[in-house]
Amino acid sequence: MLRIRLFIALLTLLLSNTARSEGFFGLWDSPQGSGTYAFRPLDETNVGMVVAINGFQDIYVGSYSGANISVCTTDQEPFKACYSGTVNSETSLSLNLDSCENKSEDICSLISSVELNREIIYDIDGIFYVALTGEYFMLHDGGGFVTAHNMNVEDGVNNVFEGPRTGNTGSVVEPLDPNAPELDFEVQSADEIKITVTSCDGCSDEDAIGPDDVGLTFSITRVTN
Repeated sequence: MLRIRLFIALLTLLLSNTARSEGFFGLWDSPQGSGTYAFRPLDETNVGMVVAINGFQDIYVGSYSGANISVCTTDQEPFKACYSGTVNSETSLSLNLDSCENKSEDICSLISSVELNREIIYDIDGIFYVALTGEYFMLHDGGGFVTAHNMNVEDGVNNVFEGPRTGNTGSVVEPLDPNAPELDFEVQSADEIKITVTSCDGCSDEDAIGPDDVGLTFSITRVTN
């Protein structure tokens, strides 16, 4: 019983709004809003799954190999069910309900096969190259705040953009230069960020990004960590 309680405690730590994870481990959501599914490795080939759905929290254990998952409920559950799963990508996972048999409560009518997805919150600390301007920026990401330092300092002026980040999106401005462009960003992966120019009222036509470039989108790519 103690082992089961410790197992539950470890798995429920995964129930957060976003997932930073390796492989398929972490938190997944049903796009239909039917619940959350959390996966935790038990060892090199075995996995635990906690399903929180319709006011119930159920524990499954089983194995995984590559992109394939096979789990069944523990003996303590008031029903017996088994899922087989396939990891389609880092943000897509298919779970097929292979069997379900009620013991003391009608749980089987509440569960079904399901398609799961999740948002990966990418770490963007590192050095990125801006092909549009030929510049390099060092990015620091922490506490929901992003800072980008220009590394091409030829005139002694270090341009610094900073701003908030929520999930994989955010916006930055250069607080010491009111004429600098305002930028929105969307993190596409750990190695690529899409930038959109949202305002450039004080920009000059001589700048790399000018007043007519509002709405322009471009990408910056990681060079190194």
